[in-house]
Amino acid sequence: PLVEKTQENPIFKNILAYITAAVVGVILNLTFYLTKALLFPTHFSLEGLNWLGLFWVVVSIIALQVKKWNMILWLFISGIYGLCIAMI
Repeated sequence: PLVEKTQENPIFKNILAYITAAVVGVILNLTFYLTKALLFPTHFSLEGLNWLGLFWVVVSIIALQVKKWNMILWLFISGIYGLCIAMI
């Protein structure tokens, strides 16, 4: 009964919409920050570009968006790839 009352209340809907927007903004900001840290580990220029990282980002986009691979499986594969790159 309490959940049904909150779904009909416009104040709760607005509050939840603001919270959702804030969470999406934080996730987007974190995405940009981590992408910059991955692709440009030293400085933000083409000379400092991490080509192996860029390659793996492209492969990941293809595997997850085009081929529709399982996310958990892909995280495991990415971890193995990262360990192999760290050992080189």
